[in-house]
Amino acid sequence: MRAIEIFPMLDRGEPLAKIAEEVGKSLRTISDYLIAYIEQREIGDAATWVNDGKICKIELAMDAVGEERLKSIFDRLGGDVSYDDIKIVRACRLIRNGKPSLLTSAGVESE
Repeated sequence: MRAIEIFPMLDRGEPLAKIAEEVGKSLRTISDYLIAYIEQREIGDAATWVNDGKICKIELAMDAVGEERLKSIFDRLGGDVSYDDIKIVRACRLIRNGKPSLLTSAGVESE
């Protein structure tokens, strides 16, 4: 399965756990596909997937340590926020700030 095949489910706002179950993939894989979706659709707001409080914490951590290294952000947050949430917020922020080149589109195939 390619990431692009779940884009219609994401367009409908289906929960990530439901998508993972329906397509027989891990939640981790679906989260990775979501990053490709965010990049392809140029989505700058992570609120659909991450609550506002976490978004604020993650963005403050990125302000302090930069956007490049996920581990630095994770460590700054004391391990209280998942890598998946960090990746989602980071992807949306990079799109919003015009830096999608820091993202990767692994698994996305266009026709």
